[in-house]
Amino acid sequence: MKYLKLYEEFVLQELEDEYNIELDLHDNGDYMSLSKLIVAPGDRKGGVGTEVMNKICKYADEIGRDIYLTPDTTYGGTSKSRLESFYKGFNFKKKPKHDFKNRETMVRYNEKLEDQEDEKLSKIRHYHGAVQDLDDWLRSKIGETNPYKD
Repeated sequence: MKYLKLYEEFVLQELEDEYNIELDLHDNGDYMSLSKLIVAPGDRKGGVGTEVMNKICKYADEIGRDIYLTPDTTYGGTSKSRLESFYKGFNFKKKPKHDFKNRETMVRYNEKLEDQEDEKLSKIRHYHGAVQDLDDWLRSKIGETNPYKD
């Protein structure tokens, strides 16, 4: 019988020993999913979670992956809204409705990919502005005004 191995693996497990944490961070080849990050009660509010998240985000940016997660108090977090605020500090945001990659509720899109998208949008806006300027110039020459312009 043949077995199909799905490409999904735990990554950055060495952070568990380094920071005395529990970490379930999966890389499926397309995106990463953070399903568990538990900081020992004695180490909370000491910057350990922030340091670990900085390393996770840096790693994700280096390999070109988005990170998905769902804040939950199951593993000792004091409140869901507090966890959401914590993750927003790392550029996580509520997952858009059109993103169907998984069931997680928050996402941090890869910064390199976002920069490329911003550059594409900038070019489109520049082109649109040039077309609008040409349209306005042509209308001024033939005596028409643009009814759609503010």
